[in-house]
Amino acid sequence: MSYFIDLYYYTYKIEPIVLIDEYDSFVLEMLNHEDIDKVISFYRTFLVEH
Repeated sequence: MSYFIDLYYYTYKIEPIVLIDEYDSFVLEMLNHEDIDKVISFYRTFLVEH
């Protein structure tokens, strides 16, 4: 994913916004699961640390 974001930026000189539809449905399903911290950590890294 990062490759395409970088490619877009270097091609058009515009920072793209990547929208991921339905990402929250999985998080909502996992709310009562013991691995919720791992799920949140994954999405935080995936969505924020670019």
